[in-house]
Amino acid sequence: MAKVMMDVKEVAEYLGFSPVKIYRMARARKIPVLRIERQWRFRKENIDRWLEEKSTLTEGNNFKKRFDLLRERTRRKAEDVGFTLSDVQRLIDEVRRESA
Repeated sequence: MAKVMMDVKEVAEYLGFSPVKIYRMARARKIPVLRIERQWRFRKENIDRWLEEKSTLTEGNNFKKRFDLLRERTRRKAEDVGFTLSDVQRLIDEVRRESA
């Protein structure tokens, strides 16, 4: 059975980094991480998605790909806090009107 959650050592091995680098990335929130009590835990699914996003962004300056990734990331974050994309768009429009 494939592992769903990984610890720092497993993520370091999976990515080919040192555990120290993984700790630094986790503290800086440069890698998707969960803090469970005093331990860092990583969902393999989130690490794989993060890798895909990173590789797509470095493959060139394809605006559509980058826009789609940003939109999907925004949708996921909005859903995490109970918003829809239309809620987010409404907030953006509000801020634009106020700053104009």
